[in-house]
This record gives sequence, C-alpha cells and structure tokens, in this order.
Amino acid sequence: MKISVSILIATVAADCYDGANGGCSHFCDSGVCSCPTCWTLDSDNATCIIETGRASVTCSTSGSSITVDKCVFPGVSDTGLTLNDASCFAVDHNLGTQWLIESGTVNGCGAVLNYTDPEFIFQNTLFAEQGEENNIVTQRPVSVDFSCTYEGETSVSSTIKIDNTASVVTSFDINDVQQTPVPLGFNLDFYTGSDYATVADLSADSTAVGNPIYGELSPMATIPSTEFIANKCTVSDGSNSFDILNNCPVAIVDFSFGSSGQSDASAVQFQFNSFLFPNSTSGSYSIVCDLKVCQSSDTACLSGC
Repeated sequence: MKISVSILIATVAADCYDGANGGCSHFCDSGVCSCPTCWTLDSDNATCIIETGRASVTCSTSGSSITVDKCVFPGVSDTGLTLNDASCFAVDHNLGTQWLIESGTVNGCGAVLNYTDPEFIFQNTLFAEQGEENNIVTQRPVSVDFSCTYEGETSVSSTIKIDNTASVVTSFDINDVQQTPVPLGFNLDFYTGSDYATVADLSADSTAVGNPIYGELSPMATIPSTEFIANKCTVSDGSNSFDILNNCPVAIVDFSFGSSGQSDASAVQFQFNSFLFPNSTSGSYSIVCDLKVCQSSDTACLSGC
C-alpha cells in the first residue's frame, strides 16, 4: 500500500504538483488542464477563458459596461466582482441571471489610458474574489483584462434647432478584440450671448442674417492630460456648404474663438455671423465641426492657425 502511494505521487509530481499547477490556469488532473463550468480551454490547452457569449463588453461615447453570466463566478457576491476601482461593483441584471458593472465615463472605474495616436485605449480589469458556497471555497480569485478603444479624430454636428451628436455604441465578447474604435463624444451647443451663460433654443428663437451666433464645443467626458482642437467647421443647408473654419477662421463671417482659443481641455467657444445661401429667404442649417483629441504635451497635434 505504501509502495503504490509513493509511485502515484512520483508520477503526478512532474505535472500538477510541480509548484506551477502543471502550467494550468485553473484545474490540473494527471497533467491535463481543465476549466470550471462556463469556462473553456484556450488554444494553448492550459489557460481557461470565459466561454463565448458568457461575458461581453460595451463601449460607448458615454462610458462602458460589462455583463457576465453568473455561472462564470459562482459563489461571488455583488461587491466581490469589481473593476480597477473597487467602488465600481456588480449589480443584478437580466432577471438575476447576470452581473452588470457600468462606468459612466470613458475613463471611469479606474481605467488606465494607453494613447496611440489617434486612438485612446482605456484598459481595465474585471476582478472576482474567491467563490464560496456552503461555507467552503470553490473557486480561487480571478482577474480578466479588457479595454475600450476610442477614435481621437471625430466630428460633432448640430442643426440650428440644436440636435446633439448621438451616442455611438459597440459591443463585443470579452475574449475578442474591439474591431471598430468608438469616436469620443462631444456636444455642440449654442448660446444667446458672448458670456455663454444661457443656452439658445434656435428652433424657437430664430436669428436674422448678420447676427452673431455663439457656439461651444465640449467633450462628454474629460480625459486627464488631454486637450482637443477644432480644425474645421462647415455650415450646410443640404445642397450648399460653406467652411466657417478651415484650420484658420474665415474672415467673411467674422469667425473667432473665445478666450480659450482653438484648443482646450473642457470647452472651445466660438462665434460667427449668421448668413443664408443665395436664393434663400430662410432655412435650417447644419453645422459640422471636425475635432481631434491630443495629449496636452503634443504641441504638433494641437497646432492650429
């Protein structure tokens, strides 16, 4: 009996009991790696990854979220499933079958920025504490990395009736790479005067030709150590178009920037004189502005007129 036990230990010691769990990320039995329920072996036959469809990441102009089937982390409490910032923890979702963690901004919940011009990649980690069921530990702590990629070159548009840019959303499996970067979200608002204190509802209060229009560009979420620059703004009625800013302000409409200038971290204010296209007595116009987000130290990226 003692001989058979010693032989068994010697056989397994080279694999699962080698101090590195046989190279397996989760379970090791006789040198063969295996995974918990709702996980599957990756192509290396050693690393367990979450089964496709069990966890997904959603990136949008207003933030990010992650949903996870509860079977992935059995025995874990809601506060035991967090992101880098532990105050961002899971809540019940989809009739209690899933966990949901949401970040209200692109850089929220402790996301770490990795900038590769022109993309801003916000990396985060999903942490699950050890699973406990019936007063025993059934699963060790687990962490899974994920990221959201945002396009630093973007456009924001509005009509004189004030219609802010729509939110752009992309979702993908937690094991996949995000295929299309989400453009960073911006607002384009108009005001009644140069103090930029009162928002103008130009759908109700039209303005006469030649009167100044006061606009403000602002990010939906401020990213630390970045600024954005307004490079181009175009007014169009659907058939005709005119650039009021083309890297430099266009003098014929008296385009000018506010005190912050052409670039800023939080807001770029501008004004121009309203106008009509030939053969028009009135009209509804759209304004499209091209923007680029840059690191604050990148003077070349932020060089305007």
